[in-house]
Amino acid sequence: MGFMKRILAKLTGNPNWSVLDCLFVWAGVVSAVAYVWAYRFLPLQDYPDWLFQGFVFSEALKGRLLEGYRVLLYPVPNSASTLIIGFLGLVFSPEASGKIFLSLYAVIFAAGSLYMMGSLDRARRVGFLYFVPLLYTANVFFIRGNLGYMFGLGFVFFGFGYLMRRSAEPEKVKALPLAFLTVPLFFSHALAYAAFALFAAFFAVFHFKKKLAANMLAGFAPSALLAAGYFVNHNSTLFGAMVSGVGFKATLTAVSPYFSVYPYFYPAAGPYYAFIEKTAVVSIAVSYAMMLLFVYWLAGYAIGELRRDKTALFTGLFLLAAVYFSPAFYKGMSTPGERFIFPLMWLALAHLVEDVNLARLSDRVNAALKASVFGLIALQYVFLFSYGGYVSKEISKTVEVMRSRNAGREFGAVSEVYFDYGGRYVPPAYSPYLSLLHYPMIRLPYYLSIDLKRPAPIFNTGMLYYPEEDPLADSVESVRKKKYPEQVFIMAYEGAADAIAELFEPEYRKAYQDGYVTVIEKRRRW
Repeated sequence: MGFMKRILAKLTGNPNWSVLDCLFVWAGVVSAVAYVWAYRFLPLQDYPDWLFQGFVFSEALKGRLLEGYRVLLYPVPNSASTLIIGFLGLVFSPEASGKIFLSLYAVIFAAGSLYMMGSLDRARRVGFLYFVPLLYTANVFFIRGNLGYMFGLGFVFFGFGYLMRRSAEPEKVKALPLAFLTVPLFFSHALAYAAFALFAAFFAVFHFKKKLAANMLAGFAPSALLAAGYFVNHNSTLFGAMVSGVGFKATLTAVSPYFSVYPYFYPAAGPYYAFIEKTAVVSIAVSYAMMLLFVYWLAGYAIGELRRDKTALFTGLFLLAAVYFSPAFYKGMSTPGERFIFPLMWLALAHLVEDVNLARLSDRVNAALKASVFGLIALQYVFLFSYGGYVSKEISKTVEVMRSRNAGREFGAVSEVYFDYGGRYVPPAYSPYLSLLHYPMIRLPYYLSIDLKRPAPIFNTGMLYYPEEDPLADSVESVRKKKYPEQVFIMAYEGAADAIAELFEPEYRKAYQDGYVTVIEKRRRW
């Protein structure tokens, strides 16, 4: 453990890591990486799509771009996974490349979190707060398969920590480290980049010096040029629909699911539902404990107990406003504000490391809290491994059936989600009921498309563009009229919920009594 102690001491600036502390960190990171490699079919929602896009880009690098796709020849956010999986695909199989990318994410997320937690630690005591981020390596965005954003989170935390460590001597901020942070951030996700840019802007204002301003401008220049190239070429309408969906989320319960011990849509069903019911109180307690820590952080500014860091406070307030006032949906995607929840909470955690009251906790209490956090991590991974293994087996069966029954059919007709005409889900014999409760099930055809090197619809939100619409069914009307019975129904997000609801109105239930419809999401380019 000597090598591990040296790494953690260097990373956090705290030399007082014990062997047990090192084991806790090692176990948390290794558990996440082991989970990635434990099963072939990981139940991560959007992961198959991004894995397929990495494969398509890898084929393009080999001079074999699949028909119908276009690689956008200008910088595009949300491309980190496509780029990295694609380049890894020159050496490894597509699936191995995807798992290497996920492993890289886990390490960067943990390292960035630990670096940030140690940024203000003047007591040089390894408190329990250092270990809290390890509980969220397998966070909601990981489970959703939002690969670009989750990859960017680690860089956000490194960026926060880098500036926080230089708050006393801002002239020590250098352009090169900022450039090394912001360029990967740009390619990971626009909102991850925005979170760090906001913090950096406040840092520059509250610590203004000419040398600092010059270095920060130079550090952000490469990513700013990339962003300019994107907007010029993309003709983005990013701000066009922001007003319509704004609404205040009244309580902290709106964000508490993001800090559940069990990522929130995993515990939906299956043989582990009883386990979830029995331990739900633990998950709820953890979520609200995180919320209380955040409130305690804000209260610390009001009563003057915490060091007055205006950069963190103003960034936190702006991020909090974004969380609570952002639209529920924007261009078919879930609320943009939710992407600021983790940066916001990590700001609170890093500043609470220096909190006087927490620093005064006795060694015995601190050890007990560390053990509690580690116990929660163990509980989480016991669930993830057992449930993930169960789902992976079900997915494997489904993929094999799809392979045997649909080898000659188009992509869309492979993934079949059945409903009866009261709007209830009816699982066919060869499609497990988890396909409704586990969104990755409707992404499974991507694995077959990789094997067969066959085109498939993709999220046109990264560096690849696939303009072809499915010729079989491209509107609600074609499904209503049963023009293409038992064929795929491709629909963009806008109006999706209403359109599906209309399909189950009484006058249509009888007409569709013997039919079914498949819904596959196809995002519009924006």
